[in-house]
Amino acid sequence: MNDKLNVLIMIAKVFNEHKIHWNVGASCMLYLRGYVDHFHDIDLMISLDDVEKVKEILKAYPCIERPRNEQYRTRVFLEYTIDGIDLDIMAGFSIMSEQNEYYFPLTKDEPTDEMTLDDTPIFLAKVETWYRYYSLMKREDKIRIIEQHHQKKKE
Repeated sequence: MNDKLNVLIMIAKVFNEHKIHWNVGASCMLYLRGYVDHFHDIDLMISLDDVEKVKEILKAYPCIERPRNEQYRTRVFLEYTIDGIDLDIMAGFSIMSEQNEYYFPLTKDEPTDEMTLDDTPIFLAKVETWYRYYSLMKREDKIRIIEQHHQKKKE
């Protein structure tokens, strides 16, 4: 198993133990689903209610809390480095698109899929959810990856 996945498993174990509401998004989620063959960092969405617990759990690791980015306006954006792996944690995810703000806080009823790595439950955001995010962000590269994967499944 690669270093990034080992970090993901470690974080998943701790988050699950502490009942953090979370899921994996972005390229890591696409990787775990077989859409891409690599990813750069781990992007986790968490509930706004769990931000302080997550900060406490991860206090041993270097963290940068980024100010709100005008393109995304995510309420809380935490960047950690764990064993040389970049981990981005977002709560209150928000995207600005064409002068409108689209707010996507992770809620308890958010649909997710679950997979297991090293006997550890890993919660994955829905591809359809990230397709919408990527569309709002105008990330044509990611949109194309998702569309091509779905086209291959049809063939």
